[in-house]
Amino acid sequence: MRHGKMFFRYLIFSTFEVLGKNNCMLNSVFKKALLLLSFVCSLNIVGQNDKLESLKALIFEADSLSKNKHYDLAEKKYHEALNSSFNIKKDDSTALVYRKLGVLEWKRKDYSKSENFYKKGLRYDSISSLGADLYYNISLTKRKNGEVDSTLFYLDKAIKIYKGLEDSPKAFNVFLSAGLIYRNLQQHKKALEYALIAHNGFQKTDNLKKLASTSDLIALIQDDLGNTERAFYYYFHSLRLKKKLKDTLGICNSYNNIAIAHKTEKNHDSAIYYYKKVLSLENSGTIFNAKTLHNLGVSYHKLGNRFSAKKTYNEALNIELHLKDTLSAIYTLNELVLLNTELNDLENANKQLRFSNTLIKKTQAPPEVVYRNHYVKSCYYSKIGDYKAAYRHQKEYSELYQSIFSNKQIEVIQELQEKYESEKKRNENLKLSLENKENHILINKQGNEIRKNHIFLICLGLLALLLMVAYLLLKQKQKSLKQQQKYERLQAIYEGQETIKSSISKDLHDIIASNISGIGLKIKALSLSKDRQQLETEISNGITEINKQIRLISHRLSPLDDKIKEHKLSEIIISRLSEFQLYNDIFINLKTEIPTVLDNLPIEKQSNFYGILLEILNNIVKHAKATSVIITMKVDKLNKFHLKIKDNGIGFDVSNATGIGIINIKQRTQLLKGSCVFNKLDDGGTEFYLEFLFR
Repeated sequence: MRHGKMFFRYLIFSTFEVLGKNNCMLNSVFKKALLLLSFVCSLNIVGQNDKLESLKALIFEADSLSKNKHYDLAEKKYHEALNSSFNIKKDDSTALVYRKLGVLEWKRKDYSKSENFYKKGLRYDSISSLGADLYYNISLTKRKNGEVDSTLFYLDKAIKIYKGLEDSPKAFNVFLSAGLIYRNLQQHKKALEYALIAHNGFQKTDNLKKLASTSDLIALIQDDLGNTERAFYYYFHSLRLKKKLKDTLGICNSYNNIAIAHKTEKNHDSAIYYYKKVLSLENSGTIFNAKTLHNLGVSYHKLGNRFSAKKTYNEALNIELHLKDTLSAIYTLNELVLLNTELNDLENANKQLRFSNTLIKKTQAPPEVVYRNHYVKSCYYSKIGDYKAAYRHQKEYSELYQSIFSNKQIEVIQELQEKYESEKKRNENLKLSLENKENHILINKQGNEIRKNHIFLICLGLLALLLMVAYLLLKQKQKSLKQQQKYERLQAIYEGQETIKSSISKDLHDIIASNISGIGLKIKALSLSKDRQQLETEISNGITEINKQIRLISHRLSPLDDKIKEHKLSEIIISRLSEFQLYNDIFINLKTEIPTVLDNLPIEKQSNFYGILLEILNNIVKHAKATSVIITMKVDKLNKFHLKIKDNGIGFDVSNATGIGIINIKQRTQLLKGSCVFNKLDDGGTEFYLEFLFR
């Protein structure tokens, strides 16, 4: 290289000397000089290209060795490539080789050495996509070592660069990873922001597999934030993508996520439906299969279907015992003991209780399992009349609850302190990263504002913590008072709980079944509708209405609260009958006017009457195969209300009518303090008769 420069200088000096002596030689000498100069430059370029090709070959060879796990040989080749990049002074190539050396050490699980190589690479490139990759890789090593603050610092550096560059699959993967990391740290707003960027990116690149994973993440974040409707939207979006990809395991996971979300919303019918979907796809006899069966059993139990719950719990228990999954078996045994106690199957409850005691002694069960076990024992001993033992276990249950409660308080305080320290360190890192006086002045101003904000946040946090502690202590005190009362009246409380569960189960069935039936009618009418778009909108609104009514049940247990505010019961009934006739092709013959006295009934009676009417119509649609229905309503002189509903369907066997719909009709009739009768007619069809007094 030095000889080339000397030759170039000599050439220029000689040329101008000759030109000075003889101007006539200008053209010929100048042309020769240019030819010589271009020749030298071409030699230099060719040499540079040869070195670059040699460097690429070394990197390719090292990559192949690393891929085949020949790490020592790969390391030697990478160092050869590194020396080559130093010689040709290619900073981007040097940074690339350092990144590959860092990845090699990551594979060897030497994370400190890996981080060191990444940081060396940043000396040569810290602003391009390669620099962003290096920052991101450092954040991964920090995360592996449990350094949360440093993880976020380098992750934010990488994200800042990616935002300023063109879209790339690598950038979208980083945004997805950032969403996961921030969700795990419970920083949901940032998690959602980055997950949505990744989602849009994978949509552009049509990467369906990554898009499905990102939709799952967004759904979980929305669930964390309490945005249930948005969570369901992304759960189902992920499910559609996985079906398109024919990803059976992914489909199974989506169904499970949807089931869990429904269970959280106390929509146990839907949870059961999706848990069954999971069971139809996953391999039987696995730990995942047992877990799904356990969750299905819980949903059956919550819904009041105890016999199905018992069967499902037993299936889960058999798998858990076969796989020697002791902890899961204890969980399932606890629920089986409680269920058999409720079913008065005390012999099996006793056997399972003794078995669970044996398993708990053999393993170090977590406090939550022991806590639940004491509650179950309290219920069992109360059922068999051993109130002394029931009291003892109820006391153990209460004390363990208080212990867990105290630990959670400590965790909350530690979490607040960690968040404060994390924010403080991040601000310190930001201050250290500024290199000139102007930035120092700016950071000083920001520091004053941050200190004020910190003081405000600390005061606000302490106030919130004090309020939370006061609330929890008050709640605990109230719970203790209730527990004291419970010790004295255990049997009465348990019977009351059973009544409440039965009432909730009945109302859930009526409202969900009736509303879904209405939506089903509209879906059937889509092909007949002239204004399809409007009907689709109504269907969508109907689904939203179901969600609203489920939440309303959990608070007020009344299906008419929303409607009854704006309409009378008679108007609601007319509207429902019209929809029934329109969407089912079943002619409704309302022989008499609806008595206006129905509108003056207490809301509880209106709700029960309306629930009976909906259940009868629902049974006609599902089972009767009728084409017409005759309805008569009247009030006699004794102020007694009479309802008669007759259809021309195929009829049904009244003696075998044990479904939940018939049970609900009879229960609501009892609440109305009336009576009802089902009659199978000789000429076909069924007649339902209801009467009750107005009081």
